[in-house]
Formats: sequence, structure tokens, C-alpha cells
Amino acid sequence: MENTTKKTEGGGGNDGLQIHKIQSIIRMWLGMRRASKRARNHIFRTKIAREIFDTEINYVRDLIILEKTMLSEKLPTVLTAQQIDTLFGNVSQILSIHKRFVQEIKERITKWTFHTTIGDVFLKYVDEMNLYKTYINGYDHALKLLKTTRTPGSPLDKLLIEEEKSVLWRKLNLEAMLIVPIQRLPRYLLLIRELLKYTPSNSKDVPFLAQAKIKFELLAEKLNTQKREKDSEEKISEMYANIAELDRIETISTESRFIHEDQILYKIQWAKSNGPHPLDSPEGINLFSMLKRTLTDTGNISQTAQASTDWKEGLVYLFEDVLLIAKRLLGTTLSYKLSAIKALPLNEYSTITIDPNDPTVFVIESDTIGIFSFKTKDDSHRKSWLNHLQKTNLKFAYSAPTTTSSSSSSSTRSITQQTILPTPFQQA
Repeated sequence: MENTTKKTEGGGGNDGLQIHKIQSIIRMWLGMRRASKRARNHIFRTKIAREIFDTEINYVRDLIILEKTMLSEKLPTVLTAQQIDTLFGNVSQILSIHKRFVQEIKERITKWTFHTTIGDVFLKYVDEMNLYKTYINGYDHALKLLKTTRTPGSPLDKLLIEEEKSVLWRKLNLEAMLIVPIQRLPRYLLLIRELLKYTPSNSKDVPFLAQAKIKFELLAEKLNTQKREKDSEEKISEMYANIAELDRIETISTESRFIHEDQILYKIQWAKSNGPHPLDSPEGINLFSMLKRTLTDTGNISQTAQASTDWKEGLVYLFEDVLLIAKRLLGTTLSYKLSAIKALPLNEYSTITIDPNDPTVFVIESDTIGIFSFKTKDDSHRKSWLNHLQKTNLKFAYSAPTTTSSSSSSSTRSITQQTILPTPFQQA
């Protein structure tokens, strides 16, 4: 009995020892797993840091090539000083920043360890990179100038062909080089996000990288907004220069954000100045039923609305809050004048519908102006237009049923007032 008790106690002691060993092995395994993950993350982090440095070296090299081309003694023989400024913008200022930036990145990379920080270097320079605004806002003008001045066999073309033969150009041309600064800031943001992904949560670099990520996101948003505002201002100035009587359109404002410009067919289905809205008539006709009848029986429909029977070509300017249609001035290919219709305000009182029976047409209805149909080249062209219209203040509404009948002739106003997700064209 006594021996049995001792054996049991001895067995219990062995069991406890075994459990302790197992726990030790598990702790060791977990520790090795954490160490392995930490080492693996450090490898990825090191690769990303090295990519930042390597691509920055290449970027500075490209900026040097652009500056060297800009300062070439031969360039003033084929371009004016103003044209050179337009073409290269403030590339020298950008280069000055990145020469310093790449040196500080190099210092971190050459002494890279688990504890090295790099986010603070980005934070140091992010505010200086606001001067990209000048380059970004002038980029479109630079491309237009290059297109008009570098024609095959032109003096500029011959000069640049000789420059581009250099191995430093990597078989790229000036147009490809000019876009490099445009692409750099988004690249920084991508690399910072990747660094954050593989940086240990207890690293000193985490707060630096997190703040750098926020600042570069804000910078990108700011530069994009400024670019859109600049484009809108220039487009409105261009319109005032080319479109007669534009100043009588009160809905065009210098604060209107430009979105799109295109040649497109249009048709006036109803204008407020021509009488009451057809849907306010006793018949209460369906919008798309009305459009079809307009095409086949204009005489009857004119009793409630005066509509165009022919599609007309117009130059359409789309802004966030207004759509303007202009028609070409007779006898010239350069100037435009406003057509007889007014600009369409795009607000909470305006809705857009599509007819699933016709993959090329969309309709904008404004309670204050009228109903206008627009005909695109094909379904793809219409989808492109509807994507642009999603950026406006318009309401999107489901279209009428594919077949019309007395049971489906309820007021389209109740249909068009229903706001939905702005993707009805995907179902057409």
C-alpha cells in the first residue's frame, strides 16, 4: 500500500515534469516563430527601403537629364525662353530637393539595422514637395507645346533625337521623361504604405511612417484639387474666348469644376419656354413613351411640348453643376457660339434616365429648363459619358419599362425622383 502510494506520487511528479517540458518546447517554438516572422518582415522592410533608395537614384538621374536638356545651349535656337519654361516647368527646383533627399536616404541605407528609421526623412521633405504644384499644373501645357513644336523633321525634333541617343535616356524620349515627376509622389505613398505593413508595431519608425503616410495623402489630394481647379479656370477662360454670348449664361461660374468636353448629338424633347411639362398634362404620359412618340408623331406631341425632330451636333462642356451645349459658328472651324437652348443646371432638380431599348441615348430632365436627349456613338461611348455624369450633382433614376402600356404609363416624375446608386447603365 505504501509502495503503491510512492509510485503514484512519483508518477505524478514525472507527469508534472513532462508537462513543464512540453510547455517549454511550445514557448521555444512560439519564440522561434516570432523571431522568424520578425526576421522575414525585416527582410521585406530592407528590400522596400533599398527600392526607395535605388528608384530615388534613378529619379534624380532623370531630373538631371531634364535639367541638362533645358539648359542646353542649342535649345534656345529652336525654342523661345517662354517655350522652354513651359516645357520644363520648375524641374530645377524639384531636382534641388531630391538631391538632398537622396543623400539622407543613402545615409540611412548604408547603416540599415532593425532599428533604423526612414519615415522621419519623408516627414522632413514632404512640405517642400508642395512645389510640385507648378510642374503638375503646367504638365498638360508642356505636352501640347511638345506636340506642336516637335513635328517629324522639325529643328526641335532633330535636336532631341541627338540628345535621346545617349544611353542615359534608356531609349526613352522627352515626352516619356516629362511624365516621370508626375509619377513620383504617388510612388512614395505606395512605398510608405508597404513599409508600414512590414514595420514592427513597437518600432520607433511606425509613428514617423504613419504621419508621413497621412501627409503624403493630404499632399496628393491637395495637388489633385489644385490641378482640377486650374483646369476648370483655363477651360472657362477658353470658353469665354471661343463662345459668343457666354456671359449671358448666369449658371457658368469661375468656381464651376470642369469634368469633360465632347462632340455629341442632342435633341430638345421639351423646353420650359415652350409650355407646360408634358407630364403635367392630363395624359400623364411616360417619359420614354413621349420620346418615342416624338420621333414618330411630332404633331401630336407638340400639343403638350414643342420638340426637335432631328439630332443636332453640339460641343458639350460638362461641369459639376452645369452642362453647356455650343454649336459651331457658321463659316469657321475655330469659334463657337451658343445654340438657342440654355445651359442645363445639374442640381437636385435635375435627373438622368436611360432607355434600355437604345444603348446610345441618355436623357437629362430639368424641372427648370426642360428635357434634353443625348445620342452617343455606341454603348461604350454612353457608358463613358455616364461615368463622367456621376461626378456631377445629377440624380440618377431607373429608366422606364422596356415596353409601354396603359398600366405602365404612371408619371415619370415619380420614377425620376427616385435616387439610386449611380450605375443604372451597367444594367442596360
